[in-house]
Amino acid sequence: MKTRFTATLLVLAALPAALPAAEVFDVLVAGGSTMGVAAAEAAAKAGAKVLLVEPGAYLGADLAGKLRLRVKTLRGDWPPTEALDTQLYRAFADPVGETRTVTPLRIKQICDRKLLDNRIPFRTWTYPCRVVKDSSGGFAGVVVAGRGGFETIAARTLIDATEFGRVAELAGSRFTAFPKGTAEFRRGFVTGEPAAYLTRGFSAAMADFSARGFAAVEQAARDATWDPAALDAADTLSPARNRALLEDAPHVWTVGLYSEETHFYKAITAAAAAGSAAAAA
Repeated sequence: MKTRFTATLLVLAALPAALPAAEVFDVLVAGGSTMGVAAAEAAAKAGAKVLLVEPGAYLGADLAGKLRLRVKTLRGDWPPTEALDTQLYRAFADPVGETRTVTPLRIKQICDRKLLDNRIPFRTWTYPCRVVKDSSGGFAGVVVAGRGGFETIAARTLIDATEFGRVAELAGSRFTAFPKGTAEFRRGFVTGEPAAYLTRGFSAAMADFSARGFAAVEQAARDATWDPAALDAADTLSPARNRALLEDAPHVWTVGLYSEETHFYKAITAAAAAGSAAAAA
C-alpha cells in the first residue's frame, strides 16, 4: 500500500506529456479488484471493447491482498453459471452455504481466468494518474504510468474499481469526505501451528486523505500488528468505513469503494450491472 501510493504521488508530481492514444476502448476499468473483474466481464459480454488496468501486481487484491480469506456467504440456491460471483461463492462455501478458508492464489486464479476466458486485455503495475477530457469537458480517457512510461488510454466510459474512487474523482465524480480523525482498520494474518487465519483491528489517526496520510497509517499498522509467528500478513489494510459516492460524472461508474462493510457478492452484482450499463452508454 505504501509503495503504491508513494509511486502515484511521484507520478503526479512530475507528469510529462503522454504519448497519444493508439486505440480507443469502449470501457476502461481502473482497478483489478473482484469488482473490477466483474465489471469488465459484464461489459465484454455486452459487446464492448474493454481494457482493465491495475496499479498492483495481481488481480483480486480486495480479497487476496487483504487476506480476506473467510467471507460470510449468502445462503440460497445458486444458478449453475460461470459468472464471477458464482465461482467465488463456490470457493468460499460448500453447497449448504458454510464458509471456509480459501487461499489468496485461488482468488487470483479465478480473477485471472475470468479475463483470459473473455479475451479481456489487462495490465498490472499500471497507475492511472490523470484524466483526459474532451473539448466539452467530458471523460475521454486516462493517462497511465507503467513499465513503458506514460501513455494515454482513450475510452468512451470509465469504471473506477479502485479502493477509494480516486480516478472517478479526477473525472468529476463527487464523494463524501473520508472519515476524519481516528479511523478503524483491520489486517489479516495466517499464523500458528497448525496455521490458522485471523484478523486484528486497530485505530490510527488519519492526518488527511493523501498518499502521505495513508503511508503513515500503513506503517503504524505494521508496527501495531507485527507477530513473530505470522506465516503471512495482508499486503494492504481493510478500512472499517470508506467515503460514499454522491454523484458520478457522465460516462463514469464507481464500483470499488471497499470497506469492511462491503459484502463481496452484493458488490460484484452491482459492479456487473455497472459494466453492462457502461457498455451500453
